Amino acid sequence: MDTLLHNLAENPLLYVGIPLSVYAVIGFLTFLRGFIGGVGHLVTNSGHNEHQEEARVRATWGFCIALAAFLAWESARFVASWFGYTTMHPIFGFSVVTLLVLWIVYTAVTSTKGGH
Repeated sequence: MDTLLHNLAENPLLYVGIPLSVYAVIGFLTFLRGFIGGVGHLVTNSGHNEHQEEARVRATWGFCIALAAFLAWESARFVASWFGYTTMHPIFGFSVVTLLVLWIVYTAVTSTKGGH
C-alpha cells in the first residue's frame, strides 16, 4: 500500500491518464464504427441519404468523445505543471484553455430545450 501511495504522490498523471486513454479509445472506436459503416455506401452509392444519418452521428460523437479526452488530458497536464509535476509551454496551455472555453460556450449556445 505504501508503494501505491508513493507512486501516486510521485506521478499522479499516470493515474489520470489511464482512464482518459480508455475514454479516448472508446471515442475512436465509435468514430471508426460510424466512418466505416458509412463509407461503403458512399463508394457504391447504394445507400439512401437518410440512412447515412446514423453513420454521420456515430462518427461525430466518436470524434467529440476523443477530443474531450484529449482536452481533459491536456488540461490535467496544464494544472499539474503549476505544481511542478510536468512542464508545459505556456502558449500550448493557453491554447488548451481557450479550446475548452470555446467548446463550453459553443455547447451552451447550440443546446436547445428538450435535447433536440
